[in-house]
Amino acid sequence: MDPSCRVPPVQACGGSAVIWGCCRWSGLGSATLCAQRMRCVCPTGVGAMTWSPLACGLLSGKYNEGVPESSRAAMKGYTWLKERLCSDEGKKQLSKIKELHLLADRLNCTAAQLAIAWCLPSEGVSSVLLGVSNTEQLLENLGSVRVLSQLTPPLIAEMDALLGNKPRNVKKEARR
Repeated sequence: MDPSCRVPPVQACGGSAVIWGCCRWSGLGSATLCAQRMRCVCPTGVGAMTWSPLACGLLSGKYNEGVPESSRAAMKGYTWLKERLCSDEGKKQLSKIKELHLLADRLNCTAAQLAIAWCLPSEGVSSVLLGVSNTEQLLENLGSVRVLSQLTPPLIAEMDALLGNKPRNVKKEARR
């Protein structure tokens, strides 16, 4: 068993830790299964903090017309992001994101606000980590709260169909 999986749940469920965090772990499903294996499912359950809800800026629209010099993908150490954007798969993603922008326009919000609002009520999400580099971005991202009331089941189904990446329901799958 992965040591990062073994130690923190024991500490968390033993009362010596209130919050357990991990980075680049393969998801909430893994965390839930790990906690179950360790017989350490805390009474409050498992909650996730989403990281990069705007997919490193893809959902903001900044890469719709290429890679701006001032963007993360142009920075040293982020060649993986630039390569991803320029790949066939990246081009497919950008095409879907352009359609998401049209959906956001219908709702009178930005695609970034729509994406963050979509994350907020998701089952298992405790909070959404915003990665902003200026006050303007922060204010735009906080505007996602006003979009929440527009997220109807049909709209969410439309987004899920458009993006093709609907999250799995780990709780329901575990019961099967």
